[in-house]
Amino acid sequence: MPVRSEFMLHLPGDMRIGVTTNSAWAINQAGRMVLGAYLPGARVENGLQGNATYMVEHTEQRYRRGLTQDYHTVQVHDRWQNQFPADLPHLLYGIARAYWLQRGLFPVHAACVEQGGKGTLLAGHSGMGKSSLALALVTQHGRRLVSGNTTLVRIDQGALVAVAGTPVMTLKTADFQKSGYKAADKTQYGDRTAFTLQAEQYSSTSQCAIGCIVLPRISGSRQTWHPVQALSAVHRLHPQFMDVERQDVVVAEGAGVYTGIVSVNVRRQLGSALAGALRSTPVFEGMGSQNFLADRIAHAA
Repeated sequence: MPVRSEFMLHLPGDMRIGVTTNSAWAINQAGRMVLGAYLPGARVENGLQGNATYMVEHTEQRYRRGLTQDYHTVQVHDRWQNQFPADLPHLLYGIARAYWLQRGLFPVHAACVEQGGKGTLLAGHSGMGKSSLALALVTQHGRRLVSGNTTLVRIDQGALVAVAGTPVMTLKTADFQKSGYKAADKTQYGDRTAFTLQAEQYSSTSQCAIGCIVLPRISGSRQTWHPVQALSAVHRLHPQFMDVERQDVVVAEGAGVYTGIVSVNVRRQLGSALAGALRSTPVFEGMGSQNFLADRIAHAA
């Protein structure tokens, strides 16, 4: 008798991605945590109740591997071997990213913390230390976590508003073990650990206005901190708000690629809206130790 597993992923913007597979694998708590580390505002429901905005259909294949996509469906042929597939969170994010951008929601590759309803966006490429810095601001400076990895932002009448985030943090397992963080829940995948903080360390607001943006880089070589002029900030942040780094998603060990290209109009509209918002939202760039940057951010925001 054929095996079939399925679940529905509910996301902001009234998006619902249905996932089906003929692998003997089903979503569990560990899988939910990993999805929560990559997809802002994600909520997972077993089964396929209601209509899906998009479908991901997986077929277990050993030899004919790859991916096909059309407007509403992605078909994946790959060896999941009855295990949570490492490609899946990235593929689901790539699909959601394109959907959000077309609707004026921007999945910024950024952590976010808040205090008193005002958020600080920590934006930048992978490896800059955003997650570690967000944790330092939460544990040492009384901030509350909105997002650990990706923050969904809306530009509303010239103001930046964080509307959803990824509450699950991730660190390399070796770094997590050294950190001594008291996680409420955790799971290991690959060489990383996904974990949640204590309930009181999270923001109690579902949305928060962004009061400032920081482009950090944790480094032991030298320490710098300075404001970024608005025009320069637009050029620096436009790719971050488009998250062009994660536009294409490689799956099935390179046999397939999901392409999340969006229209030129979306890019132009973001440029105009971002330029307007950054006239009143300060942007800072900093490099130095974690403690140095956390202190600077705590005084600036």
